[in-house]
Amino acid sequence: MPRLTRFLRPCVAALLVLGLAAPTILPAQDAAPAVEDHPADFKVLTTDFLRLDATFAHYFDPVNKVIVSGYLNMLKRRAVQLGWKLPEGMMMGGGGGRGGAGAGAGYGGRGDGEAKPVFDQVKYDELRYDINLQYQRLATFLAPLKTEPRPLNRELAFDLVSLAPNPANAAETKAALDVLDHEIKRLEKRVASLPTGAVGRDEEAARLGRVKEVRRVLGQQFTTARWSALIAEFTPAE
Repeated sequence: MPRLTRFLRPCVAALLVLGLAAPTILPAQDAAPAVEDHPADFKVLTTDFLRLDATFAHYFDPVNKVIVSGYLNMLKRRAVQLGWKLPEGMMMGGGGGRGGAGAGAGYGGRGDGEAKPVFDQVKYDELRYDINLQYQRLATFLAPLKTEPRPLNRELAFDLVSLAPNPANAAETKAALDVLDHEIKRLEKRVASLPTGAVGRDEEAARLGRVKEVRRVLGQQFTTARWSALIAEFTPAE
């Protein structure tokens, strides 16, 4: 038994040495996905950008338009870094707002030139999320108001509808026209307070023009029919 023990000890030591020295066999690492292997993904990106650009074409906010344009440029630059090709006729731009020139350094770039396009599924999913988020913001801004503006007659300081001036009475017609002039000024302020492109602004401006024209005619010759036509402009249609 002691002889066997003396024999086994060097054998075990030799096996341990051989085991440590043997190369470790590891599974081969997957190669980086080739850009050419994702045409369907890039086609989806093109559809997303076409929809986003079409919506942005209707965006009329003069203050934030340059900033939003910069975000759109940044999104397209991120797509290019994944291997997406800018379709013919689609603009990307390079100035104004975040995402302009040098945007590659802000998202995976090195800051010293364009990095080689490499497709990354995680970055692709993040990009599509950001594109859809930007689209939803633009669509929400452009959507009609859920609450319609209050009818104009509810904001009148005086109730023109209840006035019935007698054309033969100069005092009554003058008083009615004075009230009308006051309401015209209020209507002018209302139209001026609405931003360009706001829902209902064009209709209110057109109404203001009609009211002013009737006021001019009434000043020349006051008739009950013309006064009734004027009142109709301040009365919401049923």
